[in-house]
Amino acid sequence: MIKSTTERSEVPYTARVLANFGEALAIVVDKPAISTLPTQDPHAHSGSELDNNLQTAATEVRRAVPLKRLPLLVAGDRVECESGVDSTMRVTRLIDRSSELSRPDRRGHLKAVAANITQLVIVCAPRPRPDTLLIDQFCVVAGNQAIRPLIVLNKSDLLESTGGSSVEETSDNAQPQHQ
Repeated sequence: MIKSTTERSEVPYTARVLANFGEALAIVVDKPAISTLPTQDPHAHSGSELDNNLQTAATEVRRAVPLKRLPLLVAGDRVECESGVDSTMRVTRLIDRSSELSRPDRRGHLKAVAANITQLVIVCAPRPRPDTLLIDQFCVVAGNQAIRPLIVLNKSDLLESTGGSSVEETSDNAQPQHQ
């Protein structure tokens, strides 16, 4: 039986979505641990030939187009994709999300903005004064999704010129959570 040239016999790639630009995505394609070898038996090759076929955790950023039937893809999504036209990849499946950050859209429906997050880094500086209510809201959202929040104080050299009292008071009231 002869395969047609339009049939694809390749194994789908896995990738992570970096950004969604509406019609197209920026994805990071994961390279397989071992490239395709002529035989399934790795002992059938010499050591140097096998070493030349091994790849480290190399990744490649590519342009991709999702199938229309897929839900909105967001940064952090894990997807399966296959080679498409030119160097563009075609996203064929969304892999289940382990976590999802979402916010209401204009109509009040929740819209995902990021997925598969394990840690949320909240960066603030002494000037302008940090919005502690906003930081609290970010920490609550992270906690509800089992995402570890980390607050980073940037520009700490400005503490001396501002007196440092607001940041010190805020950090004195903070209750660190150990998991």
